[in-house]
Amino acid sequence: MKPWRNIRRVAVAAFVCVHLLVLLAYNIAQATPGEGGSWLPGAARSYIHALGIHQRWNMFAPQVGASAGAPVLMIGLADGTFVYRHADTTPVLISPVANQMQIHKLPPQARACHWNYHVVDGRIRKFESYTTRAGARHVPVRTTWTRWMLQQWLAENPGLAKDVVFVQFARAEIVYDGEGPLPRMDAMTPMLIEPRMDPHWPLPHARTFPGVLP
Repeated sequence: MKPWRNIRRVAVAAFVCVHLLVLLAYNIAQATPGEGGSWLPGAARSYIHALGIHQRWNMFAPQVGASAGAPVLMIGLADGTFVYRHADTTPVLISPVANQMQIHKLPPQARACHWNYHVVDGRIRKFESYTTRAGARHVPVRTTWTRWMLQQWLAENPGLAKDVVFVQFARAEIVYDGEGPLPRMDAMTPMLIEPRMDPHWPLPHARTFPGVLP
């Protein structure tokens, strides 16, 4: 019985070694400039495809997008001033401007943003990414986020509640490519929210922008 056990061990070890060598050779061939894998024997390629283990070096690291939407709470006050509350997980302007809705008219250097470093709030950022997506099914998510941010602002500024004229959600387009090491804000776009559908909405007198489509 013992010789068969040794034979099985040798066979398994040989299979593992051959398998790993074929995988390594195949991936090196895929990473070779030009016609990757042309020098690899056809039997090895057939082996890879037969087992369904064909893979690319970047399969777990796809190309990262050059821009992302970031949620912003817009509050308009009776004196004509605006308040903009950005999510804690997204970059904000280094030099704040009075009306971020006109941010696209400023030169790129005036739209530069700080980097934000957050380690444990990945789930929050995932939730926030849904708020900036188009479509009616994301309206309740946007409305909930806007109300949550508005409640925080009201808790910090209780005396300004009566001066709020309108409350709006906006998507800030944060761009990470281009010249310079910093991201920049290229645009601000209002998006539809439905405060009437939220029983916990704190400011029933405040308007939202009319005609904003999802």
